[in-house]
Amino acid sequence: SPAPMASFLPIIAGVVSQTGGFSGPSWPPTAVCPNLVATEYGAVCECDGTCGNVWPDPTPSSPRTAIVVTTSEATGFMETEEIGLEYGAFVRQDTTVPYMDLTASPAQTHQEIKGFGASITDAVAYCLRELLSPAAAEELLKQAFQHAGFSFARVHLGSTDFSRMNYALAHERDLSDWCLRDDRTADGEVLKCAAEYGEEADYKVGVLKEALARNPELKVIVSAWSAPPEYKHQQYSCAFESKAVLACEPDLSLPPVMNCTTHVADPADCVGREQQEPCPTDPPTQWEQCDPRVCYGCDVEEPDACFYPNINSLKFDEQTPPRNAAGNCYNGGFIRDEAYDAWASHYARFIADYATLGVPVWGVTAQNEPGTQTGLWQSNFFTDEGQVEWVKDHLAPALRAAHPQVKIMLHDDQPTTLLSKALPIAQQVGRDAVDGIAFHWYTGVEAVYVNGPAKPPVPGTPIVNGGEDVKKVYEDPSWGKPGEKFMLMSESCSGYSLGTTWVGPRHGAHDYGYSTAHDMLWHLRNRAAGYVYWNLLLDHKGGPNVAGNFVDSPAFVIDENKFGLNPSFFYMSHFSRFVPPGSTAIEMQVQCGAKQDAYCQYVSFRTPTGQVVVVITNDDIRAGPAAVVTAGLPALARGQCTSGRDCEPIEWTVRCQADGAYAKGRIAWRAIQTVVMPCAPPTPPSSPPSEAPSAPAPSQPATSPPASPLSPPRGDSKIPCMVTEDCPEGEECLQQARRRVLFSSRRMQGVCVIGV
Repeated sequence: SPAPMASFLPIIAGVVSQTGGFSGPSWPPTAVCPNLVATEYGAVCECDGTCGNVWPDPTPSSPRTAIVVTTSEATGFMETEEIGLEYGAFVRQDTTVPYMDLTASPAQTHQEIKGFGASITDAVAYCLRELLSPAAAEELLKQAFQHAGFSFARVHLGSTDFSRMNYALAHERDLSDWCLRDDRTADGEVLKCAAEYGEEADYKVGVLKEALARNPELKVIVSAWSAPPEYKHQQYSCAFESKAVLACEPDLSLPPVMNCTTHVADPADCVGREQQEPCPTDPPTQWEQCDPRVCYGCDVEEPDACFYPNINSLKFDEQTPPRNAAGNCYNGGFIRDEAYDAWASHYARFIADYATLGVPVWGVTAQNEPGTQTGLWQSNFFTDEGQVEWVKDHLAPALRAAHPQVKIMLHDDQPTTLLSKALPIAQQVGRDAVDGIAFHWYTGVEAVYVNGPAKPPVPGTPIVNGGEDVKKVYEDPSWGKPGEKFMLMSESCSGYSLGTTWVGPRHGAHDYGYSTAHDMLWHLRNRAAGYVYWNLLLDHKGGPNVAGNFVDSPAFVIDENKFGLNPSFFYMSHFSRFVPPGSTAIEMQVQCGAKQDAYCQYVSFRTPTGQVVVVITNDDIRAGPAAVVTAGLPALARGQCTSGRDCEPIEWTVRCQADGAYAKGRIAWRAIQTVVMPCAPPTPPSSPPSEAPSAPAPSQPATSPPASPLSPPRGDSKIPCMVTEDCPEGEECLQQARRRVLFSSRRMQGVCVIGV
């Protein structure tokens, strides 16, 4: 939930130019996306009950070949070819064209990769269970957790802003009224609790079980937004910690800043809302008497008559959190000292109940965005000292006793405070109480700022970036040796820039896809162990959301039988499909012949099967408040496609240091490529092969998913084919080999394609 951006993005937007939008040729269909549909902002892959697609094999078919997977406006999503490796010395003949020559060092390893994925919120479950047909919902989960290889799913304890109402799982401190539930039951109706109704009481459980069936190695992360209001007090004061960032302090000598008088009580009232239009509360709050879409961001004669959402920088002050919460105590306040143990018991009970229902929990974050204190949606306020006490004295002891296998992560907040808050808190909590540090992407501002220190981009603006601090914290031995602890990017999404025109979904936006890939690449370069998107699926408006905080998502509902896959889904798949959990990031030497070193972008891994995977990009940031000419912004955020060489393709080589074999190719402007090659193939023949050896077409089982969803069968053998006009249902057919395999429906006519 990107609350910090709510306060300071309007400031940034005032000093930079906003660019973006779709332009260029129409995207062509590919085997991964055969049903491409144009949108206002670009193109999406439309799935009508089934996607009917064929995914590329994640490993080369021969020890002397490499796979190159490309996404660009010219090639479409994940166009794949298999090329022959070359051997011996490589001498670049023309150094006047942009190039980068990469040499892998598999022995120089860094962090282990835990995985990639997205969150399963109430909103996601609502879209899957109530908006999509069962067949369409099953197909989406298959695409994400089997084919794309998603191996993380983040879920919430209690309600989040992507719920349709405020609710807690218990209000009594002894948990005597405990009810594992979701957001489908309005106040006053008879609750369905898991103790009696099983997984029917929480539709997220059923979704997670289906995801686990597709990927048995799925890791489930639990995060909490708000404790029950009865566990919290509202005696606090707030002051500016930095430009447009508030920090609140509890003070029991003060009167409450508000009384707990209201909350969102009926999910039915939360459907069909508009962007930045919160769901109505019961009883109605003051700001519901006006239209926030009219009053938002404007000067009114009586500002107190209509103040929600209070995110305009000119009106953001010390009283903003209680004014925004407006009597809804789910949206703010501090946990009472005497309620800490009860709140820790929520975590332990939730993990136990999920395990009983067939969903094991891998890890928890101690609190979602503990430093985000705006009152816009569900949150617990914490000071740094309060976080130390909460984790060290209550949460960690409770979980280490009841669920010692569960990982505990701190922070779960912005990278701008990794050095100033996350690291000192981890040091004070102690090594035995923390396993990792989670962080979000929002202060990267649509990935404009991803690999630098935490600082204002220009004087007088809020602090952004902090991407380079991911590596600094990971390598700091004071909270654990590198490899013993991990860093995890636990929440990202586009369309969160409240206060700018870049708010809400932009279906088909290549810019959003590239921003995601750019952010993934640099955080992985800086030692992140994985990457988790926010909601996997939302409705066409980007909701539902209790606060009217609609955003983009990898997938979205079109109608009951159709869903769309956005560019961000495929950009993420360039990593998740080919870099399975257990891979390690490795060192890569580079000779950069681009105009600026910033244009040579890559990240490299070694998989458990010995493949080297390199993800390469050649692009700029065109989403969000990216500047054309403004001081203080990184090179890739300046809209470089304005003159000559900046817009050219980049030629590349990827060499395996171990044996000298290399692949070569080129990446077009505004593209992403994944290169997969073996790093220790057999001794090459005395003379290099004159052409790439034969390679089979990609294949996937047509029945139940394999134990490893990334390892479908291949080789010349008779196996079941997907149903096409060339391969009737039930027919056994011979998988065919081709010298140069481009896994595209346009090039596979007349060939039986193996797939699901």
